[in-house]
Amino acid sequence: MSDLFDAFVLLPFPPANGAGIQRFESLPVVDGSPHLFAKSTDGHACLLIATGIGPVPAPIQLEYLTVQHSVRGAVHATSSISSSRFSVITLRRDDEDLVRLFLRFAVFLVDQFGSEPKPQEVADEVRRLTGLLQQLRRPSTKTVQGLWAELFVMNQRRNSERWLQGWHVDPEARHDFFVGGVRVEVKSSSGRLRRHHFSHEQLSAPRNAILWVASVLVERSGSGLSVFDLVQSMHQQLTIESSMILDEMLVRTLGSDFDKAGEFKYDLAHSQDTLLFYPLDRIPRLSHEVPERVSDISYSVQLLDSDGQRDLHFA
Repeated sequence: MSDLFDAFVLLPFPPANGAGIQRFESLPVVDGSPHLFAKSTDGHACLLIATGIGPVPAPIQLEYLTVQHSVRGAVHATSSISSSRFSVITLRRDDEDLVRLFLRFAVFLVDQFGSEPKPQEVADEVRRLTGLLQQLRRPSTKTVQGLWAELFVMNQRRNSERWLQGWHVDPEARHDFFVGGVRVEVKSSSGRLRRHHFSHEQLSAPRNAILWVASVLVERSGSGLSVFDLVQSMHQQLTIESSMILDEMLVRTLGSDFDKAGEFKYDLAHSQDTLLFYPLDRIPRLSHEVPERVSDISYSVQLLDSDGQRDLHFA
């Protein structure tokens, strides 16, 4: 996927449009595909889906995205020039991390189609992307540090795809991961002490359930890794569909903080050295049942290194 982004950057700007025909400098999304990624005359990333005959859906004009169907285009691909009709999906932002996400979506979308899908089929699939980008207008649901810590823990696992499938599968769930019947809650601290905040519910597990707390110390570093760096590393190990799930979780979590999230970089080696896992019985908490009319109990707990272990052996 990095190669796709690098290829996009190297695409030249196409000549100005003329005679009602849009012109694109383009390359196949995947080898041998009639569907292309391209650069528009103003430098934006485009996806050109070669379409067959069918009713033409209404165009879409959003803050981040435009979609036009049955566009007559002249395509410059390597040394040849050809004309066809396309559904043209254009990302209207130039942020590198957003362009990478858009190109990953292009691979996913092309994987869904034959050589000449009908315009309405394209419109139906593009709804997933438009819904995803609309999340960028909503408030974030977690701090960048908190998201980084969860991605870091997932990235350290032998089977990150399995962990991804169990990551916040239920928006109302009290724990971050549910993997193989085991629940894992991730906590981070930017200080030298493992002082973490918990709700009473987070330190409670259903009968016969196993709960671990992953504690990691983070340290800001200009040469460190951002959430986007961690995501890029994970994409190399994931299927196309899982990559889309990861991107959707990333955008939904960051929301309007997406643009500034890349500024927060953390020292990977420091977090690797300090990651410890704690079984529930090693975490101080109220041992008796909470009275029925008492709620919103929270804890500030300092965990001791001697109570933790370096790894979880089930995954």
